[in-house]
Amino acid sequence: MVVGTGLVATVEATGGSSTYTLLVSDKEGRTSKDTIVVTGVDSGTILFDDFNDGNLDGWNVVEGNFFAAGPVQSGVGTKDGRLQHSRNANPALVLYQGTTYLDDYTLTALVNSESLQPCGLVVGATGSASLYRFVFQVRTNQMRLEKVVGNKTEILAKQDDFGLYDQAFIASLSLSAGTLVASVNGDVIFGGPVTDSSGPLTGQAGFFHQGVYRMDVDDISIRFGTSFVDL
Repeated sequence: MVVGTGLVATVEATGGSSTYTLLVSDKEGRTSKDTIVVTGVDSGTILFDDFNDGNLDGWNVVEGNFFAAGPVQSGVGTKDGRLQHSRNANPALVLYQGTTYLDDYTLTALVNSESLQPCGLVVGATGSASLYRFVFQVRTNQMRLEKVVGNKTEILAKQDDFGLYDQAFIASLSLSAGTLVASVNGDVIFGGPVTDSSGPLTGQAGFFHQGVYRMDVDDISIRFGTSFVDL
């Protein structure tokens, strides 16, 4: 669907993240295209954070060394900030404190990982020993939906077709009363909603990483409600 034409196009953004393709052509018929991600903020938005302010206000680094990275830290500008984890072999977890007591919300972010080890999105967390996580595992080319309680990890769903190593992608994870919906670049994973019928969890949203090499997270959006209506 074409939403705008011309050198300058005005598009009304909706709440949440949307991907747009920019296409340019000349008189000889040659074309060039690029893709951008636009995040809209409205009354349903709990949080939008691009880390261009260079800080982790509202975030709690539970484990590891997640930090705000980008040009703002070098004093050369305030753009292109991001949440980053790197150079640490220990498990890492960062949670947004504004979702402490929430259920029925959706976490969306632009993710890029150079690690072969598991990383991904977290919802329903009260700490590292009680959470749901949407896992990206490059080494085994797999995505998983896991529930962690204490020292036990239960695989709620898995899918063997993940290969986005060192490529930015939009990941989303919704939680409502123990039912989760995961998506990558707008495509729902695991065949649809996955329900945890054995003691549903509620709590904070965030990100985890279990590798040494770099993981970047940007344009984080947390919104009231879930993506179930889109199925």
